[in-house]
Amino acid sequence: MKKYISYVFIGIFLPLVEFGCSEDYLIEEPPHIITAESLYKNLEGFETGLNGLYALVWEERQGRSDGGANALRAAMWMDGTDVLTPNRSDGFGSVAIGWQERNNPSADDVTAQFLWLYQIINSANTVIGRAENPGIEWVGNGKTAEENKHRVIAEARVIRAWAYRHLAYLYGDVPLTLEESLGSNVRTDWQ
Repeated sequence: MKKYISYVFIGIFLPLVEFGCSEDYLIEEPPHIITAESLYKNLEGFETGLNGLYALVWEERQGRSDGGANALRAAMWMDGTDVLTPNRSDGFGSVAIGWQERNNPSADDVTAQFLWLYQIINSANTVIGRAENPGIEWVGNGKTAEENKHRVIAEARVIRAWAYRHLAYLYGDVPLTLEESLGSNVRTDWQ
């Protein structure tokens, strides 16, 4: 009887285990995780990417989400000159009065601005670089595929230029990156 059970096990269960599922079944494709590869496949994905860029730019006037004392990101370039002197310390005057202490490279506000602008640049570089991939469905919005592609690239380039303009005004010469930051091309040795 034991021999019979082992033959049944070998004859039935072992092939099921061996051929029971294909390798493709084990590849996960969760629909709720968005990556650059899954997003930038068609015009709708690129529109979503551009909306994300505009949301980052909108933070300039909407304030910071990191809980900093600076109510507006734009306060970095709204004051800091010798012609700004408030007559009271409430509202915007509190930003101007504290400018001397915050206007140094180690201040959290300065670091936050720098990182925010480079986040915009990297996001724009991702849109621009991914737009050149073949096989993207650009048709939509009543325009030709070529018109849609050129518009998406142009909008991303304008936003990238806007971020570099702010960086140049705030910090002078800054590193110029025109490619999407991937693990293999990230530089930390800028001069």
